[in-house]
Amino acid sequence: MLSQRRESKANAMPSRSPHVDTWSRPPHPADVAQSRLFEEMMQAEVAELHGLAALAERAWRDRSERHTAAPTRLPEAVLRVHARIAEVERMLAALRGRFPGNEIRSA
Repeated sequence: MLSQRRESKANAMPSRSPHVDTWSRPPHPADVAQSRLFEEMMQAEVAELHGLAALAERAWRDRSERHTAAPTRLPEAVLRVHARIAEVERMLAALRGRFPGNEIRSA
């Protein structure tokens, strides 16, 4: 029975290596390049969303000014656009935190 335990330990799978913290080592150049592309895409999305939000808010203000009733809160669609802007900006901050110094300056 003792020899069976020794054999089973010898045949056992080797233990996995300790967890390697991938955030502490320098990023791979391909990851840096990909992060730049993601940043460009997210910046373009933020710019587009800001434009959509401005148009929607202007239309809402125009409609509100034509009515004598007290102004109401922003429509739900506009609030969703603002929420999406905040979400993309959080993703940009996280990306920049992971790849510091690689920010693409917006024009």
